[in-house]
Amino acid sequence: MPDSPLLVRPSTPADAPFLAVLHDAVRGEEVATFGWPPDVAEAFLAQQRVLRDAQYAAAYPHAQQVLAEVDGAPVARLLVDARTTHRHIVDLAVLPAHQGRGIGTVLLHGVLEQAAAEGVPVRLTVRADNAGARRLYARLGFAVVRDDGLDLALEASTDQEVARGRTVHW
Repeated sequence: MPDSPLLVRPSTPADAPFLAVLHDAVRGEEVATFGWPPDVAEAFLAQQRVLRDAQYAAAYPHAQQVLAEVDGAPVARLLVDARTTHRHIVDLAVLPAHQGRGIGTVLLHGVLEQAAAEGVPVRLTVRADNAGARRLYARLGFAVVRDDGLDLALEASTDQEVARGRTVHW
């Protein structure tokens, strides 16, 4: 669990600068491998943020976005689409300096608990090469339901999570 208390709150338009920093921090290492000059890499990341946000808004117009804060500063974001048949985790991102501290686990437990209360499973997609995220999801009971070679579709039965007592209130 996180070292300091974790506050989870709805995102507001004022959070746009943090969301840009978060996106660039999470994607920056991958983009750095391209060998581009810093200004080109920054422009690419900015373009990717705009395209990603537009795609999410079109595909998940009713998704709820929350931020996690530690010591008053945002460190993570969670975007969840609540559908009638399931909860879909659209995006979960934690600043690299805060990864491995249980923040993602707490956020996921919150989604699992809410889904369990409604009797629906939780689904998400993760890159097949994202070993850290895959370990986290496996630990929380997510199982692969589709593998297209690049991405894995995962699902967690919320009944299993409740039975294991892994729910967390947030």
